[in-house]
Amino acid sequence: MTGFARRKCREIGVRDAGGRSELPSRPIGEWDDKAAYVLLGPPGYGKTTVFEHEAESQGGLYVTAREFLTFDDKPEWHDTTLFVDGLDEARAGTADGRTPLDSIRAKLDRMGRPRFRLSCRDADWFGANDSENLETVAPDGAVTVLSLDPLSCHDICKTLRANLRVANPEDFIAEAEGNGLQELLANPQNLKMLARAAGKDGAWPRTRTQTFEKACRVLLEEHNEDHRIANPNRGGVSDLMDAVGRLCAIQLLTGAAGNSLSGEDSDLRFLGLDQVSGKDLATLRSCLGSKQFEAPKVCRVIPVHRVVAEFLAARYLAALVENGLPIGRILALINGPEAVDNPPRPGWHS
Repeated sequence: MTGFARRKCREIGVRDAGGRSELPSRPIGEWDDKAAYVLLGPPGYGKTTVFEHEAESQGGLYVTAREFLTFDDKPEWHDTTLFVDGLDEARAGTADGRTPLDSIRAKLDRMGRPRFRLSCRDADWFGANDSENLETVAPDGAVTVLSLDPLSCHDICKTLRANLRVANPEDFIAEAEGNGLQELLANPQNLKMLARAAGKDGAWPRTRTQTFEKACRVLLEEHNEDHRIANPNRGGVSDLMDAVGRLCAIQLLTGAAGNSLSGEDSDLRFLGLDQVSGKDLATLRSCLGSKQFEAPKVCRVIPVHRVVAEFLAARYLAALVENGLPIGRILALINGPEAVDNPPRPGWHS
């Protein structure tokens, strides 16, 4: 991976000889000998990138928790170390957050209890309860819980220069600190958003909200002239921001993974565009074809990052509330089981 910063983490839930509850940080590769570990971190901290890199360097196999739960079994999942990424995404929207982990445990047990790693947002990890349950399917009966460290100053400079094409990382960091945005630098996803927002025209955003707003607009702009000519009616960026916010809100409220570009290929996890009312089909397709989304499979797209999807969905829902939609209705959709167990019906609207 270009310019990959070797990340550090620390073991949590243990005490050293001095009684400290957390041990010093070490490179994550130093836990390669562990039969099973869990990697925790806030949204956008780079857990997925770390797992992809570690799976490649160790000869293991990276798989999302959604895929691991969706498919019965695959031959390539055997005789390797499994890097199961995103327990939090599998838990999102479920009535009982224990169910996805129980399903993962059952599958690991059926597979003969292979070596595994599991990632999760720290806010969605149920602590000792999750650890103890995972230990029942760990190869040696032990599970180490790790907390991913933020990017170091060296990591920030390396990421800016190698991955984000910032010629003078030190000046960039100084500018961010001068604008009170230094807290965004240590989070890889926020760092990327800040670089996109600041690099567009040199006008630095002043707040986190402005940073995400500006970066999301950059992601929606079409820079390819041929595509602009072929789609003269794709709509302005403001219209697209509203439409992509609607798409993200529906995905998050229903627990879907993304959207299907083919109506025949839609299901509970990948919603067809015919299930999204209120926006014309051309506008929705323009959104799904932008850099706000990526395509892990043919005719299926997912948001480029869950943090981005959450921002855009919140932005869209906040605008609806400001325009008179009762907030209780949104809370009912979030908390009600119908929002999880059923896809939005044709004509779904907020």
